[in-house]
Amino acid sequence: MWLWCIASSATVFRKEKTLSNGGLKANGALKGLVGPDATTAKCSGKVLGLGIIAGLLPPVGKIGVSAPVPQSHLSQDRWMFSNTEPTMLPRDPTKSFYNDMSAEQAAYWTARIRPMHKQEMPGGYYEAWHHVPVSYLVTTNDNGISEAQQDAIINDAKAEGGVVFATRVEASHSPFLSVPDKVVEWIRCAVEEEFNDPKERDEQVALMRDVYSLSSGNLIFLDVDLQQATSSVALFRRLWREAATFTDDFKDMELIIGKRAPSRDVLNDADSAAFFAMVFSPWFR
Repeated sequence: MWLWCIASSATVFRKEKTLSNGGLKANGALKGLVGPDATTAKCSGKVLGLGIIAGLLPPVGKIGVSAPVPQSHLSQDRWMFSNTEPTMLPRDPTKSFYNDMSAEQAAYWTARIRPMHKQEMPGGYYEAWHHVPVSYLVTTNDNGISEAQQDAIINDAKAEGGVVFATRVEASHSPFLSVPDKVVEWIRCAVEEEFNDPKERDEQVALMRDVYSLSSGNLIFLDVDLQQATSSVALFRRLWREAATFTDDFKDMELIIGKRAPSRDVLNDADSAAFFAMVFSPWFR
C-alpha cells in the first residue's frame, strides 16, 4: 500500500510526496522510520523514498544557500506574520503560487489559503534525505521558490551525500493544480524507476490477494474515459443494492443476477451502454 501526500506535514509508511515548506515537515515525519534509529525492523513495510515538489530540505540555512541569489523562505517582503499567533500568510498568493493559472482559478485557490505555522521543531527538522533517495520535482516558473533556489537545494544535498533524482516541469509552485497530468507522470516514474525495488515489488504482489479479499470494499479504475467509468460504476452499485435485497451471498454475482432480472428502474440506456463498452474493453478480454 502506497501513501502519497502533498501537504504541510504528514506521516508516511511507504513513500511520501510533499510540497515546499512541507519538505521540512515530511523529513521530520520520517524520524524513527528511516536511518539508524528506525524502529520498523519488525514491520512488513518500509520507506523507500521521499518525493519533494519544489520544496525545502533541512537544515534551513545550509541546504540551498549555494543559490546565486539566496532568498529566505521567511522573508518579510514575501510573508505576513501574525502578531498574536506563530503563523504566517503569503503577501501575494496568486503571484507566489498560482502564476501559471487563469485569473479565475488563481482567485479560487487564493481564497482558500489558510495561515501556516512557522515555528520549527525543537532542534530543527530530522534530515531523512540522508537515509532514503529523494525524487525532486523542479518547477521552472516558480515564484515561490525559484528554479535557481531549487537547484541549489538539490546540489547542496548531493554534496552532503544525498541521492537526489531531479525532474523538471514548466509550472508554478502548484503543478498539481496547473499541470496535474505531468505530476502524475512524475510520480509514476519515481515508483517504477527511481524507487523500484524488485524484492519489495514481489512482496507487494504477494500481498494483493489479502489486500483485496479482506477489504470492506474495492473500487478499481481501469479506463481513460471518466464518464464511461462513472456511468459503469453507477450501474454496478445499483445492481449490487438491488441484489442485496434478496441475498447477502455475493460469491457468484453471475448466478445471482441470472436468477432474477434487474428491475427497469435499475437500468437505463446510458449507463447500460457505458457498462457494455467497458466490459468489452481490451483489458477485459
